[in-house]
Amino acid sequence: MAGACHAEYEIAEYFVRQERWDFATLELGVNMRDSFTPEAFRERVERFLNTVAAGRPDAPIGVITAFTNGAHYAENAQHPPVANQRAYDVLLRTWVAAQKNPRIRLLEGTTLLDDFTLLSADFVHPTLEGQTRMAHRIAETLRIPPFTDAP
Repeated sequence: MAGACHAEYEIAEYFVRQERWDFATLELGVNMRDSFTPEAFRERVERFLNTVAAGRPDAPIGVITAFTNGAHYAENAQHPPVANQRAYDVLLRTWVAAQKNPRIRLLEGTTLLDDFTLLSADFVHPTLEGQTRMAHRIAETLRIPPFTDAP
């Protein structure tokens, strides 16, 4: 759903009912930061995440905060997209913590993509090398219990 997802409830419903999956990694927010207040983001994302989590109660879910992007380096923290992204990340952390469920894990996007030179010219989207780094780091995370039963 890259580039199109605004945490639509219908997508979460489809994902749960129509798709086969054993785990999910969900990065929510970067495409919403220009158009949604933190309150609107919270309402949409909580409904989305609650739907996915309830739809597969045994499946591991990784909730990812915003990947490193230009907003992490912005001089004006009050600029709406920058302030929204920061608020979104807090809301995601809060939702994950409230679940008290070892199958639902927070993944910090700035850890998964920790090098801004791996961003494309728009300073939002990762380059191929950036996507590769993120994929490797997500894969490493998925090997850690409870995402896997392997030691």
